[in-house]
Amino acid sequence: MNRVSPQAMGRSQSGAVLVVTLILLLVLTVLGMTALRTSFLEERMARHTMDRAIALEAAEAALRDAERWLDGLVNLPHEQECADAASGNCLDVDVLDDAELLSFGGAAADDFATAISGLTLAQWQQHGRFIDADANDIADIPPGSGEAPRYLIREVRFIPDSLNRGHGRPPGRYLYEVSAIGFGATTATQVVLQSTFIRRY
Repeated sequence: MNRVSPQAMGRSQSGAVLVVTLILLLVLTVLGMTALRTSFLEERMARHTMDRAIALEAAEAALRDAERWLDGLVNLPHEQECADAASGNCLDVDVLDDAELLSFGGAAADDFATAISGLTLAQWQQHGRFIDADANDIADIPPGSGEAPRYLIREVRFIPDSLNRGHGRPPGRYLYEVSAIGFGATTATQVVLQSTFIRRY
């Protein structure tokens, strides 16, 4: 009968404990790395969601500002803008007539929504009107946004109150299409919103 000395048994058990400890350490390391990667991913997702929310809020602010501006006018905005342009070129003002092309986008008037979605940041900056609630010619940039939100307005059609023909244009309402863009912390995050607005002059 073979006998194992207590010293040999102790050495065998300490070797097994070392192997088990190394396996447990490896498992804990893998779990820690997985938790770390998940945490980083969730942080990036939260940052992206917040950035998009800032851009959406900025676009909504620009949309409201455009509608408030339209609502406060006394004269037709297109004619007023053309008069202010002084050059006689009404194609580059930010209130487009219903028969105009989006000259800086190269798209037909009946494809205005598609043209708006294809505008570059430089075109928005050049032709879009920024929010200026203080009337000091300085863009009001919402907190967290890296660029001022802007808007463009297009007159879609005139809706007469009556089909009766008389002298001059009958009373009626003007239908406008308002397009606004908002930005997140960087200009890479963009949200474009569009609405229709009816105004009587």
